[in-house]
Amino acid sequence: MNKTSLFLLGCLLGSACSGNRTEGTEEKEGAGASTTCYTYTTDNDSIMLQLTRRGNAVEGALTYVLREKDMNTGTIKGVMEGDTLFADYTFSSEGITSVREVAFVKRGDDLVEAFGEVEEQDGKFVFTDPSLLSLNENVVLQASPCGD
Repeated sequence: MNKTSLFLLGCLLGSACSGNRTEGTEEKEGAGASTTCYTYTTDNDSIMLQLTRRGNAVEGALTYVLREKDMNTGTIKGVMEGDTLFADYTFSSEGITSVREVAFVKRGDDLVEAFGEVEEQDGKFVFTDPSLLSLNENVVLQASPCGD
């Protein structure tokens, strides 16, 4: 995917983030919600994550554009357990919908992607032992503006 396509994809995700920005507002249910966006970008790869958090519950949008791989775009829904986000990532790639567990560890204002051994359970890929996750120090998603 060329840089122009990556830029356009980033703009689209940025627009989606700005439409859901509820930072510092009270929801009708009485639980405060905040939305934060994160990005990881190199010359060939990008990851864009938009998270809305209500207490420990999180949901949002996640897109992977990685060199020599199919683009994955979808939604996440999960929980923060301490400094770690565990979520189900429901995504579409080449017309096929899949679900896999993802994890990110909060480090300051950023998120570091975590990986581990997975197995298929009930049609989705889950970590076999979440306590054995490894951080991918090469993939750090930096907090970024969601757009105005």
